[in-house]
Amino acid sequence: MNKNLKNIIVFGGGAWGTALANTISQNVEQVFLYLRDSELVKEINQKHISYAKLGNISLSKNIIAVEHLESIKNINTGIIAIPVKSLEQFFKNINTVTKLENFVICSKGIENKKLRFPSQICEEYFPDANIAVLSGPNFAKEIAYQKFAKTLIASKNKNLLQNLQSIFDTPYFKTEISTDIVGVEICGAVKNVIAIALGIAKGLDLGENFVSALFVFSLNELERLVKSLGGSRSTIYSLAGLGDLLLTSYSLTSRNTNFGFNLATNKQKLNLNEVVVEGYYTAKSIYNISKSWGVMMPICQYVYEVLYSERDINEIVGVI
Repeated sequence: MNKNLKNIIVFGGGAWGTALANTISQNVEQVFLYLRDSELVKEINQKHISYAKLGNISLSKNIIAVEHLESIKNINTGIIAIPVKSLEQFFKNINTVTKLENFVICSKGIENKKLRFPSQICEEYFPDANIAVLSGPNFAKEIAYQKFAKTLIASKNKNLLQNLQSIFDTPYFKTEISTDIVGVEICGAVKNVIAIALGIAKGLDLGENFVSALFVFSLNELERLVKSLGGSRSTIYSLAGLGDLLLTSYSLTSRNTNFGFNLATNKQKLNLNEVVVEGYYTAKSIYNISKSWGVMMPICQYVYEVLYSERDINEIVGVI
């Protein structure tokens, strides 16, 4: 392993960021976990658990939770696990206090204002950094419980990919590599919107036959967008594409699928102060991108119109 990768910082103390920190702690000397909750920082450092995020799962003692970036020294690699809607401000803030050389982005979505993917936002503030994106069928709690999983890491820098495999690979968490950052980020974003649609179909009790048909047509939409934006077709059928889409869409454990289900069953509105549902925000970006590029995406358009234009939720049957 590159000696500069012995200490890593993970940005984001949610379930995903904490699970990743606990995973890589087996392969590096020290993991810093940056979050803004003082009580949670104290709990992680004193009790080695993050009860609100991962229950009583024990965290490695070489994980140090921090809330002040100025205390971090001699680190050149950061893992990003924060909501996409917060990335712009996040990169702006850390750019003033650190000059990280490598980023592994684990956030999925597309921001609304300039329709940028996470890697593009990162590039604006760290133009000389090496960037990788990580995506796959990975529920945080299963990884925290050390149940076997695989994921995909994409980067243009092949040396970085090799080093990242040495950081992330454990007996229960394995990585595959790719150079298709564009395709991986598109898949990670679109699958959250599709998951809302499939959650709605389940909530409306339309049956497994319809859910399966909806899934197939959703995959076609994903393929059209990946092709239009220059991604690789092989990525669609990778862990980051079909793998992640299957997991997210068919399990109500997914926040996006669960949100769609609740929307259909309870007419539940999203409380933006309580939970981040990436598909809610990404639906607007996908709608605008598909219009701009002339890509037919009726299922994603349906989700956007249900969320933002009061479209009748029962019209889902007519979109395929």
